[in-house]
This record gives sequence, structure tokens and C-alpha cells, in this order.
Amino acid sequence: MGRTKIGSIDTLRRIAAGGDVIAFLMLLGTTVLPDPDPSDHHRLYVVALVPLFLGITLFLGRGLPERVIKLLAISCTTAAVSLMVSQILPMGAALMFYCWPAVTAGYFCTRRELVGNLVLIAVGSAIALKVSQSDEITGSTWMATVGISTIVALTVGHLAEQVTKLATTDELSGLLNRRAFGPILDDAFERARPTGTPVSIVAFDLDHFKRVNDLFGHAAGDDAIRRFGALVAGELRGDDAAARTGGEEFTVLLYGKGEAEAIRWAEGVSALLIADTLDEQVMLSTSAGVATAGPATHTPEDVLQAADRALYAAKETGRRRVVTAGAAAPHLAVAA
Repeated sequence: MGRTKIGSIDTLRRIAAGGDVIAFLMLLGTTVLPDPDPSDHHRLYVVALVPLFLGITLFLGRGLPERVIKLLAISCTTAAVSLMVSQILPMGAALMFYCWPAVTAGYFCTRRELVGNLVLIAVGSAIALKVSQSDEITGSTWMATVGISTIVALTVGHLAEQVTKLATTDELSGLLNRRAFGPILDDAFERARPTGTPVSIVAFDLDHFKRVNDLFGHAAGDDAIRRFGALVAGELRGDDAAARTGGEEFTVLLYGKGEAEAIRWAEGVSALLIADTLDEQVMLSTSAGVATAGPATHTPEDVLQAADRALYAAKETGRRRVVTAGAAAPHLAVAA
């Protein structure tokens, strides 16, 4: 399951609302300041109403869907900038206003949405320059506008992805951290519920991890965390997700897998870990608890708690095994 960029959609809504109000005030300010060509003032009064309308709508739109907020905050803002560019005389630095939707698109949008908004900037600016009566337009004006907007959007997008990775990734295991895993888990259950798609959770705990640290040092313990994290990541498919949720504890979301498939998957990972370290100085094994969403466990919290109880049972009954929620007998994890 792919990561999303850090920053809530409500943050975009509030930032865009404030930006639109500032744009409204700036447009009104151009009619007050000395202007060599005041012939466009009456048109600017009308144009200024567009960002004002967008700002008020976003300010009051706390419950609007994410798609609508992005449409109003980015795409409609691009259209408003294009309208302003087509009317303001002389044009001056008006084209730089395209950097605002470029920045917000780069930070808050997915890559596909970002491409769509860059296309909109390219088309909108071309139409605006075609309509404009400004004498400042040259053949390179459009290319410079689109080029600068694209560079700004891609740079901000790259930085946002790096910040997101740092904020959501456990540095040692390379998996998600607990904070990032929660929203992904909630989203998976929301998507699965209408279609009846099975969702399972596997809770892992590395066996006798304290003994590894005590006998071989913390460097060996860190290496064990890294090796198991890489092993789990290599076994994820589709919309699966995994996180390190404790010192030696890991939680895995298996989207589209029922209990039987989840058991086989957990047994496979456990066997791979044993086989991978069989000839090593530090031999590793894991205990695992499996729980699947059902009538009695229909929320993420219910399934997480059931998986934790199953994991506790696995540890209490000898470790190095997979136990399902409510199962009478454990499934031994043996080397392949």
C-alpha cells in the first residue's frame, strides 16, 4: 500500500482559504496603488470576487470531500489566476501567481493529480496569454511560466515525499512506524467493508530478543530488526502493509486474505526467518498471532486486539509458532 504525503487535507483547506483572501486583497490593492494603466481596474474588481468566493467556500467547507477541496484549492485557483492574468494591465509579475497552485499541488497531490494540475496550468496560462492585451508578452513568456511552475511543483513534491518518508518510516526496520500504520489500517477496513473483502492482521514478536541483545550486543539486535523488516517487506503484495510497532514487535495488514491464507503467509515468513539465520551465530525465530475481520471483530481495534491475544498465546505455549484468534491449537513454525 503506497504512502501518502504528509499533511492533512484540512491543512490544505485552511491554507488555500487564507491564500485566496490574500489574493483578493492584493487585487484590490492594485487598484489603489499608482498604476500607469488604470483602464483594467473595473475588470479587476470583478476578477477579485473569484478568489474571495473560493476563500469563503473553503473556509466554511470543513466537511467537504478531499477531492472537492483539492478542486477548489488548486484547480479552481489556477483558473482564477488565468482569469486575472488575462485582464491585468500591465502584466508585470502577475504570471508568478501560478507558483501558488504549483506549490500546493506539489505538496498535497498524488503524482497523477500533480500531472493533471500542471497540464491545467499550461493550458490555462496559454489561454490567458492569448486573451491578454498586454504588450509584455513575448514568445518565451508561456514557456517560462510553465517551466518555472513545473520546477516549483516537482521540487516541492520531491521534498514532500522525503519529509513523508522520514515521518512515516521506522529507520531501523525500513517498515512503517506505528503512527503511519494506523491511518492505513483504518482506510483498508473502510474500503473492504462495502465489498466484503477479507482483511487479516498478523502480529509478530521476535523470540527471546532480549537474550540476543544480552549475549551478542545491541548491534546484533539492530541487525536482527533490519533483517526481519527486510524479510517481511519482501513478502508484502498489493495493498498489504507492515509496521514496526514496538521494540521487537511487528504488525502486518494482509488485505484480501482470509484466515487460512493469513496463517499460511505467517507460517511462510516464520519459516523463512528460521532458514535465513539457521547457519548464523544469531539464530532467529518468531511467534505470531493471526486475526481476521469478522462479525465479532469488525473494527481495526477489534482485530488488532484479537491478533495480540493470539500472539500472547503463541508466546505462552512455547514460542516459534503461529496461533490464530480463538484457535485451540497452535501452528508450529518450522524451517522450510
